[in-house]
Amino acid sequence: MLQLGMSRAELARKLGTSTAAITATLRGDAKVRWLECHESTPVPEAQLKSAVAWAKQASGGRHARPPPLQLEELFSPAQEVRACPAHDPQGETRGTTVKQSFDLLVLDASTNSYGLLLDISSDDDKSVNPPCQFRLQAYARFVVAQTVDPVTAQAMVQANGALVLGALRERLLELTSRAPWGRFLLGTQGVPVLQPQNSSGI
Repeated sequence: MLQLGMSRAELARKLGTSTAAITATLRGDAKVRWLECHESTPVPEAQLKSAVAWAKQASGGRHARPPPLQLEELFSPAQEVRACPAHDPQGETRGTTVKQSFDLLVLDASTNSYGLLLDISSDDDKSVNPPCQFRLQAYARFVVAQTVDPVTAQAMVQANGALVLGALRERLLELTSRAPWGRFLLGTQGVPVLQPQNSSGI
């Protein structure tokens, strides 16, 4: 039985973590079992120090391990949206055809730095009753941990193409929020599998 003479919230404040983390530890979900003591037995100093270190790691403190993949930059070089005056709101509502290009770039192999450039636009020749014409670009720069081999690193960056595409989807919703035909939601788009291109930058 655990008797510390304080509530879980008080203990969380002392350790610099959350009450949920304390609850998880006491329940046995966490790998570190540092609060195993019996009634009227104080928490040993060494055990408490271990708890503080664990709490900092769990909450992203200075002892936390950096993630193997880090997003360093994300911005949009091009953003253009035009409403189509001829759009019929009672007509076809899913007639917009989307074009996209996707480039995976090796920016600096020595630091495992990679770039993703995603370009999406409406295909005006193939679209039927489109509410708008648009073109957006997003550029993201990722750095992968040096312990990760190049093949795995490129696969990790490739998988995060969905993150970049999601950023463009949200941006397009924002840009069309005051459009005469309402907001435009980009449908599900796949990110093609590409071989990285050698490049010194964009």
